[in-house]
Amino acid sequence: MNETYSPVALIVDDDEAVVARLSRNFLRETSMGVLVAQTLSEAADLIENDDVRIDALVMDLNFREGTRDDSRDLRDGLDFIQFAQKARQEVPTAVVSVEGDDADRKTQAQRMKIRVNSWHPKLGQQPGPLSPWATVERACLTKTLKTDRDFRSRLKQLGIEVQDLLTDEAIAEKVRKVVRFPRLTYLTNLGSDFEAIRPIEVICSQVGKGRYSASAIQIGMLTSGEGENLDEAVEDLAGILVEEAKLYLSGDYEPMGYAAKVRDNLLSFLKPVSA
Repeated sequence: MNETYSPVALIVDDDEAVVARLSRNFLRETSMGVLVAQTLSEAADLIENDDVRIDALVMDLNFREGTRDDSRDLRDGLDFIQFAQKARQEVPTAVVSVEGDDADRKTQAQRMKIRVNSWHPKLGQQPGPLSPWATVERACLTKTLKTDRDFRSRLKQLGIEVQDLLTDEAIAEKVRKVVRFPRLTYLTNLGSDFEAIRPIEVICSQVGKGRYSASAIQIGMLTSGEGENLDEAVEDLAGILVEEAKLYLSGDYEPMGYAAKVRDNLLSFLKPVSA
């Protein structure tokens, strides 16, 4: 894994549109990367995968049939939070749900001894310090500030203490500038024709004013995705990876040397949906 201070949020929701909106806001509005899952089974596999970085959990509560995990007895979001917090202790957690303001759900979480840092309604979210993405980011950076000596030393040079980060949005923005790039995120959505066998590690950078790049260094690709926003750069990279995979699978091109290694790496991460 490439070293970066930038934390990663696992977003779990069975609604593709909600996942896309939350991912976009995390990438555009915070210093965080994202990893997404639309079923509790997929999410549980990610939690149990030690090769995947997960610093925070952003969780829906209600999951329809076909997106639950009966084998692990994961029926809803609270079941999953309990499961995740046993495997990844002290992971900051935010609930984003139509039941985000439901007092009974909050009481249920207390009975299950689940730690939820913040509760948010699914609809009507607005940018700002109380948004789920800003709240989760602050919790992650505060945790890192408490535990990482090097990170703490870098911020101390800016006169930033833990309490400042908790209470002052202007201070939080200074911290974002320190940790924003290089940024680790993951690519799992490859469109309708291909699917990810496992999460693809992506390193994001700012290459100019209003220009961003996303690189699949893990695969060995020399070409990067680019865009005016980080989510656009990641989407561009996804298109590049899919086109490369199509070329390799067509049989019209037989790579040699390093290109053959890239092909083998690439095809170990994604496959056609029909395969």
